[in-house]
Parts: sequence; structure tokens; C-alpha cells
Amino acid sequence: MTQTTHLALPFLDAAQAQKHVTHNEALALIDALTQLAVSARNVTSPPTTPTEGDRLLIGAGATGDFAGKSDQIATFLAGGWSFLSPQPGWRAYVEAEQLLLLHDGAAWIDCGLSFRQLQNLSLLGVGATADVANPLLAKLNATLFTARTVGEGGSGDLRFALNKEGAAKTVSQLYESSSSARAETGLTGDDDFHVKVSADGATWKEAVVVDRTTGEVAFPSGGPTKVRVFASSRTYTPTPGLRFADVLLFGAGGGGGAPARGRFAAAQIGASQAIMIGAGGAGGAPQTVDSSAGANGATGGNTSFGALLIAFGGGSGAGGQIGGGSSGGAGGSPVMAGANGSGATGGAGALGVGGGGSAAAGAANLSLPFGSGGGGCSATGATAGAGGLNLPGPSGGGAGGGITAGNTPVNGGAGGTVYVAGAANAGSAGMTGGVKDGGAGGAWSNGVGPLEQAGGGGGGGAADLTAPGAGGAGGLCGGGGGGGGASRNGAASGAGGAGGAGYAIIFEFF
Repeated sequence: MTQTTHLALPFLDAAQAQKHVTHNEALALIDALTQLAVSARNVTSPPTTPTEGDRLLIGAGATGDFAGKSDQIATFLAGGWSFLSPQPGWRAYVEAEQLLLLHDGAAWIDCGLSFRQLQNLSLLGVGATADVANPLLAKLNATLFTARTVGEGGSGDLRFALNKEGAAKTVSQLYESSSSARAETGLTGDDDFHVKVSADGATWKEAVVVDRTTGEVAFPSGGPTKVRVFASSRTYTPTPGLRFADVLLFGAGGGGGAPARGRFAAAQIGASQAIMIGAGGAGGAPQTVDSSAGANGATGGNTSFGALLIAFGGGSGAGGQIGGGSSGGAGGSPVMAGANGSGATGGAGALGVGGGGSAAAGAANLSLPFGSGGGGCSATGATAGAGGLNLPGPSGGGAGGGITAGNTPVNGGAGGTVYVAGAANAGSAGMTGGVKDGGAGGAWSNGVGPLEQAGGGGGGGAADLTAPGAGGAGGLCGGGGGGGGASRNGAASGAGGAGGAGYAIIFEFF
């Protein structure tokens, strides 16, 4: 019997009896091959109860009726198995695996593999055309890479591996604006980690370099610091990555609170330190009893950084005296509180601290490293001393104005000067016949002037026979409060100004 060339379908012979048998056999084979689908592949033994029309792809090492029929299509027709030898280009769909196979003339191959695996591509463009310079190019607005979960057979992790040929080569991520580079991160020219920035895509500045061996971080364009300020008592917790910190404390003002500075390693600081901010010393209350000395002011409180560093407050000023001079308190120092004024004797300065003004000296002493004392008033009442000047630390408050033996009111003394951005700033003195209250001392402001700027002293209130002025408050960061003005019997004296509260500034270095 002759057959067709490709499918081996039987021809009808001339004068053949039972032609319908041959014809039907050819139709059955065509039916088996058209839109070819098999229920399973790699089958090595015939099913025990096959169904008419079953189609299977025989695997290697088959037995029974399938022996020697590897890679052939077995179809169960008219109660028996027929076998079709595949030709190049045949396609078969495997129902059990939802898989499309292609016969290449030698074996069946996974026809869908090219859709699931892209191997050795020369160019790939997504939304754009890739080229030799950019063989992988994607033009899109968002993308997402997510880890294959443990439930899906993965690890739940996701890592991007970027590899370069050798240490002298570069592997990096480049960030561009309008196709001009602005930042780059990676291993650029060595095996240290670099962060670089550019304003024009041509000139680059190294911002961060992490040493591959030690892990140390260098900042070629300038090291970072973080400034933290504390105006109230609370716990300081170092920022993670801190190497050391400079701590600048200001004691509260009575005279003028002391600044104290120390540098501490991360190990010394530990997990945290308690910061206690000293309260400014209260000014003396108005005197309401005739022929009585004025009330003394209060000592400024201490500011501390745990047990590592303390800035002591300034001493209190003495109240105005009857027929004698009054005095100011001394400034604080990093090792001791400022001495209080007593009557006409100013609080004694020690260890470079400015002493309080006395009846003889009038003005408080100048102090360079620490707090300055408050001003004093002379025995005659004719001179009200200004608060002591301090360049890097807090200044003292001005004395309140007295009344002379001839019942003449006197102006208050100006507060000690501080310099803000190079400009002098002092609490104004109360003036008889004008604004009798003393002005507030200059206060520290974050972002204005140097960070080490301290508070200025408040000005003294002017005396008045019936309504004297109050002393000005000391500025923030330990400025001394000004004294209140004196009055004649029958009227209350002016209240003293409160000292400026303490403060803490921490400079963190990484």
C-alpha cells in the first residue's frame, strides 16, 4: 500500500476492495494529527485502560507496545495503538503541563522556553530602542523588583549584585538630570565606596568615602556635624554613628553663668546622658518697707551633662543699701558657682572669673574665659555700675540706680555687652525721666551669630522717688539680671531682673 510523503497516510489503490477502510484509516490519522495535543509526555508504558482517541508522547526506554517508539505520538484508534513519527516543525500541546512543544527534526523542544528565558540577547529595549551604547534600555515611570517569598520556593531576600572586572575599574549608579549627571555612588576607580556630586556633569566633588578595609568614613569636601540644642532638662541620646561630641554648657545667670566646654568620645557618653538646665536666678523682690535695704537676688542654677561636665551659675547681687554701696554677684566658672555679693562687697571672682562690682569699683570686672559679674552701686548713690563684659561667655547685669543724699534719682547701669554677628548688644539702662525699666540682655538665637554666643546682662532700672524702674532680664544662655531702681520712703523699690536660664549645645561628629 502506498502512503503520503509527510504524514504516511494510506492511499486508495485501484480496484481496491473495502476502500472505505483505507479511507477511514487516513481520516482517523488526520484527526489525530490536526491541532495536535497529547495528554502527557515522556510516557514509557501503555495505559491499562486507554480510551478511544487517547494521544500520548512516548518517552525514552519505553516498554510493551511502546518499546522502540521514543519521541513518537501514540494514538489509540479502533481498539489498538497507532504510532506517528514526528517530522521537523510538528507542534504538540501537552495538556498536563500547559506546555507547547516543537520537534526540530531531532527531538522535541520546549517551544515556550524562549518566552520564559531570554538568553544571549544583543539588545533589549522596553518602551524605547536600545543601541550599542545602551544595549539594555527601559523608558518608564515606575518599576518594582520584589523578593520571591519562602512560600513560592524563594528565600524572601532580594539583592542586586553589580560586578566589575577589577579594582581599578568602576561599578556605580549614576543619577542624571536632563541627561546630565548630578550624583554617583559606587566603587569608582578603586574598591572603596564613594559618593560624588556634580553641578554640571563635568566637575565632581567627593562627598563621602568609606574605607573598604576599616569601614572608616571620610568627608573630603568637609565633615558633617549635627548641632543639637537644649533649653530644658531632658535626656540626650546620641545620634547613631556618633564618633565624638563637643558639649557646650551655660550655667544660669545670677551675675553671669559660666560656659563650660568638653569633648567626649562615644564610649564615654554611652547610651545616654541626662541634661539638666539651670534656672535663672530670680531678681530681688521690690522692697515695700520704709528705710530698709533692698532684697538680694538669687543665685543662678547649674547646667550639667550627666556627671561629665558642669557649668556653674552666677552669684546673686546684694540688695541696695541705706547710706552705703551695694554690690553685684560674681560670674560662674566651670569649677565653682559665682560668689554672691554681700552688702557693699562684690562677689569675689576666682579662676579668671569676673568679680561682682562693689561700692568702690562700681563696674564689674571684665572676664575673658568665663562669666562676668554684675555691676555695683556707689555709697553716694550717684553711680550705678554697668554689668561686666564677657567676649565668649555670659555678661553680668547692670546695677539699679540709687538716690543721692540730696534725693536725686540716678539712672541704672547698662547690662554687660555681648556681640551678635559682630554687633554689640547690651541691655539698656533705665533712665530717669524716660524709660525707667532696664532693657533685657541680648539672647542667643539659633542661626544668628556664633554658636558659642552667650546671653547678655539685663540693664539696671532707674531710681525714682515714687515709681522706680525694674531691672531687665538676663539674656538666654546665662546673662545676669539687672538690679531694680531705688525709691524714697513711701514707695516700693524696683524689682530685680531674673538671670537668663542655662543652655546646652551639643556638636555631634560622625
